[in-house]
Amino acid sequence: MHNTSIHHLIVNLVSAALIGISGAAVADSYGDPINVQISNQTETDRPVTVIDNVCNERVLDERIEAGSWVAVQLCTISMQGGDATVRDNLSGNEKRYQSVGDSDELVVP
Repeated sequence: MHNTSIHHLIVNLVSAALIGISGAAVADSYGDPINVQISNQTETDRPVTVIDNVCNERVLDERIEAGSWVAVQLCTISMQGGDATVRDNLSGNEKRYQSVGDSDELVVP
């Protein structure tokens, strides 16, 4: 083997090991999922989108009736809780909620 080939082999092995270690560290940092309520306290129905910022996914995209709420589940980071963005698709207003706990109420902005 040439020195260049050995060097590339070593770099690839070290990179693979680091990726495996960082992936395990991230997986270990997730906590148990939590259930929260998305509350529409306005007097009109609102089309709402909720993004789970921990798992980076859309967990809700529907119309919530005036004065009602919808339950969603969020991913958490151990010891920090959940993190979600609630967007009123009618007005364009959005609010980010950090350190969200189980059974918390997130109000549509």
